[in-house]
Amino acid sequence: MIGGSDGIGLAIAHALSSHGHRVAVTHHTRPAPPSMLSTPCDVTKPDDIEAAFTHTEQAHGPIELLTYAAGTPLSGLVATTPDSDVMHSLDVNYLGAFRCLRRALPSMLCHHYGRIVLVSSGGAVTAMRGASAYTASKTALIALACSTAREVATKGITVNSLLPGLTNARMAHNLTPQQHTALLERTPMGRMITQEEVASTAAFLLSDNASGITGAAVPVDGGLSIRV
Repeated sequence: MIGGSDGIGLAIAHALSSHGHRVAVTHHTRPAPPSMLSTPCDVTKPDDIEAAFTHTEQAHGPIELLTYAAGTPLSGLVATTPDSDVMHSLDVNYLGAFRCLRRALPSMLCHHYGRIVLVSSGGAVTAMRGASAYTASKTALIALACSTAREVATKGITVNSLLPGLTNARMAHNLTPQQHTALLERTPMGRMITQEEVASTAAFLLSDNASGITGAAVPVDGGLSIRV
């Protein structure tokens, strides 16, 4: 569980643990719960990723399930957002996932089994003012999941992306009041989504009950992304 020390990542970790899985989480800015195997990891550093995977494999054996929920928010208009902010957003939200997939897949391919979920965002498919760089990085995650799903579709491995809408997770605290109100007004259910609703969907996609689903971008957003 990459990025599992709080928010949606931690909720997914708890959901998987309740289903009997041995769960390991990474943490960066916040400590992980003492009840779970954890290791510090900065996803922008390949050496940290290697150490986290090695630590998990030594404790739990081959990794069969991978969830990428690490992320960093970024608000700003295109005209005023510096390159450094854009590159950091891409490094954490997209390249970090790419690095983790590259590390996880060889073992999954060897064992002919794997379940992968990349946590994107409902913002990836619903344009929002002041979030261009963040949206681009999360849209890239969807493309990464789709392309990887095609590469491994005959190898017993599924790869899907999850698109949470407005939730009560810490990341939502970075929205301006105007953005928060606009998202609620555009959500047909008219309410925030709970982290547990997102986690239960992730747990399903990581289970054998979802063995026929791959390359899907699954919204958990109260209808925000409804299209005809």
